[in-house]
Amino acid sequence: MLSRLSVNHRFNGAGGIPIFFKSVYRYSYCTAIQTAQSPNAALVDFLVQSLGFSKETAVRSSNKVSRAKPFDDKPEKVVNYLENLGVSKTQIRKIVSADPRLLFYDVDKTLEPKVSFFRELGFSGSDLGRFISVGSLTLGLDSCIKPRIDYFRKLLGGDEKVALALKRCYFLLSFDPEMVEKNILLLRNFGITDKNIGGLITWNSTPFLGTTTQSLLERLLRVENDLGIPRHSPVFVQGVKLLSSCSQSNMEAKFRFLRCYGFSDEAIFKIIRLYPNCLSLSIDRWKRALDYFIKELGYDTEYLASHPKLIAYDLERRVKPRNEVLKILNERKSKRCALCSALHISELKFLKDFVLPYKDQLPNMHEAYIKKVKKQEIEECLNI
Repeated sequence: MLSRLSVNHRFNGAGGIPIFFKSVYRYSYCTAIQTAQSPNAALVDFLVQSLGFSKETAVRSSNKVSRAKPFDDKPEKVVNYLENLGVSKTQIRKIVSADPRLLFYDVDKTLEPKVSFFRELGFSGSDLGRFISVGSLTLGLDSCIKPRIDYFRKLLGGDEKVALALKRCYFLLSFDPEMVEKNILLLRNFGITDKNIGGLITWNSTPFLGTTTQSLLERLLRVENDLGIPRHSPVFVQGVKLLSSCSQSNMEAKFRFLRCYGFSDEAIFKIIRLYPNCLSLSIDRWKRALDYFIKELGYDTEYLASHPKLIAYDLERRVKPRNEVLKILNERKSKRCALCSALHISELKFLKDFVLPYKDQLPNMHEAYIKKVKKQEIEECLNI
């Protein structure tokens, strides 16, 4: 038989493998490759049946597991553990889809130490579930999580602020450490103190640490060049936050709105240079404030542009109640004070200077003011 094969089948070059055997070899090799690359059937079934993956998504996710893993009860234990922590099935699907290796982690040795660490930072309940759902458990505890937490702990000044920053941006630990350091150095080079950098990060770290250094540089330069706020200005950080939270279309819409009320572009930029936070207010908030100050009180746009903080104060709980008190006291010639000055002082000082001294003389004014201002705030001011 072998002799017939040697006679009837050509050889592939001198001393080569007979073409027949080469065909068989190629078939066996290809089959082996396909088998090695094919997804773990048990894992695919688990993803479909237990987590609600589509077959296509399950196959794609299972291919991310680099080598065949013994499919025991680990995936089920991991899913049960995550659900007990408050992570929803939807969130679990999201984590597993990104990194299915999580299903093969040891709950006691790998997952629980990380969760305990996050709890010590102040995470619990839904916050813990949401934090975990962005893939925090796939990061190494000693190689990644602890060093990065230590870094932010030193920068922000304690676990409480670190937890706040993480709760406002669950992806903070996933940012590229090298890019984070470059961006912080850039902010420092623009004269922003570590205290203010910490404020930016706890407010929303994504625009400052989760973006490229070039993109952050362009935004900082826009604050200087487009908004006209010098980097040494005390409100420069507010300008950075403004451009990080307002889109170009949103800014243009507010400019159009303010022009309708008679503000010139020069006046609008004056507002921005004095108090950039004002442009972060919604158009509805601006409308209610301007209707009151301009239409009811008779203020002009020039005055408001020079005192933009007036717009930012709470209209119903601060501006109107204090204005009514001042109006009554002025009519009785008991005490005079400009509304602008009265709005800038603290609640405690306003109470002591304008309300409490007239409690017996003007009980109706006292009661009306207390009703319109949060009772809790009054009690805190007076230590009741």
